[in-house]
Amino acid sequence: MDEKRTIINLIEQVVRSWLEEDYDFLNSCFDEHVVMCCSPPFSHAVGRKAVCEMMRTLHAGRSIKRFDQTDFTVTVVGNRSVAFYHYHMDYDENNAQHSESGVDLYVFEYRKKEWRLCWRTVFAVDEGVGASSDDATC
Repeated sequence: MDEKRTIINLIEQVVRSWLEEDYDFLNSCFDEHVVMCCSPPFSHAVGRKAVCEMMRTLHAGRSIKRFDQTDFTVTVVGNRSVAFYHYHMDYDENNAQHSESGVDLYVFEYRKKEWRLCWRTVFAVDEGVGASSDDATC
């Protein structure tokens, strides 16, 4: 399998694990010093434990009805990779339906024969009916 396909598969596993609340898998693929940033509103977490907790908090209280990923772009240079895709998510929260679209960006580093997630930034750029700025992914 080529490196780009490997990165896409890893991203899909990260998203699937988040949706299924499999935080053990997430913990296993994150670098010890991983950073995750989200906007709007801006928030961030540093370190494997903090990022897993941030992702757990983002899922809590939501019933995700649909999560689509499109337009993957992956660049691999040496032992680093930058990848992003567009997403669309429909979910229920606080007895209301919400819709959100954005871009999810990942930075990986290849170490000890495996890709490790070092940085993730989620940019929520479009929120649908019933959403407010407080309803963004992060």
